[in-house]
Amino acid sequence: MSDNERLEKWLSEHDGEERCKYCRYDDGCPHGIACYGGSPIEPACCYYDIKDYLDIEAILKDLEEENK
Repeated sequence: MSDNERLEKWLSEHDGEERCKYCRYDDGCPHGIACYGGSPIEPACCYYDIKDYLDIEAILKDLEEENK
């Protein structure tokens, strides 16, 4: 199975908080839309392409470790 196929399979099986572990913006993320009296604060997953906020290499590395 290619890396792209393994990634697509992982993405289809994991969502929400399970993806946060691999998010480049996890530190300081509200993990949902938050509002503290001003404009709403949206997490990166609301507006970035998935490959721009997830650490794809880390996901693939962990998948490789699981298969050992």
